[in-house]
Amino acid sequence: IETVPWHQDVPTKDNGKILENGRHFETHFGVIVRNQDDEARLLMLADEFKMHMSRNIFKTYDDGSYCQMLTARSYTMKAEVFQEYSDALTAVFEHRGFMFRKRPVVEFAIWDSDGRHDHTWLNLG
Repeated sequence: IETVPWHQDVPTKDNGKILENGRHFETHFGVIVRNQDDEARLLMLADEFKMHMSRNIFKTYDDGSYCQMLTARSYTMKAEVFQEYSDALTAVFEHRGFMFRKRPVVEFAIWDSDGRHDHTWLNLG
């Protein structure tokens, strides 16, 4: 279950709350891939920033480009810090010439029905 980053249980720098029980922040990036060069550069970015790259192409377009989804996540950062991290990642993508299907948004995950699903890409075993 994902909700807004201003939910009452969100840990901030000021409220003393912590992330517990698998709760986390995440941002989904829908990046437009125009060619094989974009694809290769995106793979390197995903690896560099430890982002999960979806196995499924989200949407294809008439010009042959497609939307590749990537996810950034943190189980430790406070809300403000993760927002800054998400903004910095957005700037990196843009600086390297990528465009988004829509602007990335930070979400607060309060419950995950299968947390083990993400263990491989998060290097949790």
